[in-house]
Amino acid sequence: MAKRPGGGAGTDQEDPDQITVPAEPEATVPTEPAGLFTFLTDGGYLGFPRQAGVHPPLGPHGFGGIRVFYDTTLNQSLATPGFAQHPEGAAAIAELYDASGVNLMGWAVSVKTSAYSDGGFGWYWYEVASTNNPNKLVGQGVGLGQCIGCHAAGEDYVLSAVM
Repeated sequence: MAKRPGGGAGTDQEDPDQITVPAEPEATVPTEPAGLFTFLTDGGYLGFPRQAGVHPPLGPHGFGGIRVFYDTTLNQSLATPGFAQHPEGAAAIAELYDASGVNLMGWAVSVKTSAYSDGGFGWYWYEVASTNNPNKLVGQGVGLGQCIGCHAAGEDYVLSAVM
């Protein structure tokens, strides 16, 4: 445990002047292509809550199957009854698999970039059809029409359910 600034003396009992500091804070999902590709290939999202297994995509993603990971912010928002907008910084990462559901072929990512979704323009969208070549982009940017068109059917542009 780490002390709050100005906190009291430590004891063997829980001290209300102490806070718990996570061993490894959750990573922020980048919203620029080079940093995001590195984050994905380094597995920066693998500690996020995730769907149990690979399943058919709801939209035009990829090759055969997907498995979605949610950062804690998005996962908590999805679990909150009656939410209207996901918080800024909420992120989802879909692993894109081949038809066998075994081989990872790329990723699709969405990150909320503002407090309001603004018709999908408050989200950064990214999809890459490779796990080793960042130049095989399907698309990337804020407010991509090809992404907004499908994701508008979701809860604040998120089509997947809470973990």
